[in-house]
Amino acid sequence: MIPYQNDKYDAAFKKIDGLKYYPWVGIDYGKMSRVMIVAESVYNWGKEDDTDRRKEETTSALNNWDFAQRVVYNNGLYFLKEHGHDNIKNSPTFRNLECAIYGKERAAISDSERERLWKQVSLHELIQQPMSGPDKRPKDNEYRQSAEILAKIAGLLQPQNILMLGTDWNNVKYAKSRMNLKNMGDENKIGRCRPKRFTVNIKDHCCTIIMIKHPGKFFSWRKWHPYIKSCLADWHIYNT
Repeated sequence: MIPYQNDKYDAAFKKIDGLKYYPWVGIDYGKMSRVMIVAESVYNWGKEDDTDRRKEETTSALNNWDFAQRVVYNNGLYFLKEHGHDNIKNSPTFRNLECAIYGKERAAISDSERERLWKQVSLHELIQQPMSGPDKRPKDNEYRQSAEILAKIAGLLQPQNILMLGTDWNNVKYAKSRMNLKNMGDENKIGRCRPKRFTVNIKDHCCTIIMIKHPGKFFSWRKWHPYIKSCLADWHIYNT
């Protein structure tokens, strides 16, 4: 079992058609609040000139059902001092997201705050096929399949809020009918990017999707923190 990970949902995940990467579910998810982060996709980091051994390692990792869970653990929690790792792993997506949520510089966020965050959330990879690079985009049928899977994951985990990384309409266009998605109105731009908010209804469970600029690059956490906090004002992480 991966530390800090609640594996009680894994048996249900196994029954979801097309779900290659089981979502991360922190051990404290649902105890006080339910925020699900939805990332866009995973990437095949293998290179053409890699050794055969390296290519085999890459393929093996990407074929494991717990790959996405291990990505969260390795990038969000593994470096904690209790594991003997004093250096914060340099993952821009994770570090920028933490800063945007807490409204603090990277160095000002304590290990206990990082641990509390990743233990409280769930995280699902929207696209289940690895992209060959960060600039590659999914195919239309992959977006269609992603809506079916997202609806089933949301129905199972019952999030109050879904924080989606990326504002591309393609990420939710097929959810419009599958999840009864409704626009909550136009939002003001933050920098050059306009966030989006929707209500969704899945089997009588209602929640909100909040789409923000992807924090992987060219991301200002200072600009995005007030918006994220206002959308997630009831989140337990802001009330402790």
